[in-house]
Amino acid sequence: MAAVDEYSTTSHVLQLCLALQDRLEKVEKEVQSLKGENLALKLVLEEKKTFASVVKDGEVEVDSWKVVAASATKCTLKRHSAVDLNNRFSTLSDECEEGASNTTSATPSVSVERGSSAVRSNVSVIGDSMVKYLGNNLCTKVRKLECLPGAGIGRVLERVENVIDDCGDNPIVLLSAGGNDVGKLTSVELRKLYREALDKIRVKGGTPIACSILPRRGA
Repeated sequence: MAAVDEYSTTSHVLQLCLALQDRLEKVEKEVQSLKGENLALKLVLEEKKTFASVVKDGEVEVDSWKVVAASATKCTLKRHSAVDLNNRFSTLSDECEEGASNTTSATPSVSVERGSSAVRSNVSVIGDSMVKYLGNNLCTKVRKLECLPGAGIGRVLERVENVIDDCGDNPIVLLSAGGNDVGKLTSVELRKLYREALDKIRVKGGTPIACSILPRRGA
């Protein structure tokens, strides 16, 4: 009987030990969790202390950086080069006026069908796409504008006679071409075709004005 009681007591003690061990493990886990939370709180507090700022005399100090209310350096404006507003075709306009006055004084007795005013020289412009928007912006006496996009001096040469025929007597013809021929024709060939075009204008009684080859982007 005594042996049975001793066994029962031992069994009860073992159960209590196991229960205490389980409880101890739970407590240890809670302690570890609290330690982790405590560490996280410490990190947050340290960050707040690190980024804390103290306002002094209008300046804000953040660690070693200082944000001041106004910049110490003054902003300076760069001076740009002046823009040339002169019209490089103004000389041509003066020549048109002079040509018109000379024609008027040379033929005072000739009159047009619509009135008694003297005949004035007409101006014609022929060339590639670079002359597309010239017109009256170049000279108020421009009667015909022949724009040939993508054309070279050869095609312009073919159209010269037709342009002169549509401009009446003694026209002033502005010729601008050759930009599309750069890289295709040699300078000798280009000058030869230019001379042929100018000669055609003179033969038809016109006054030729050759414009230099206008540069193109990427040419």
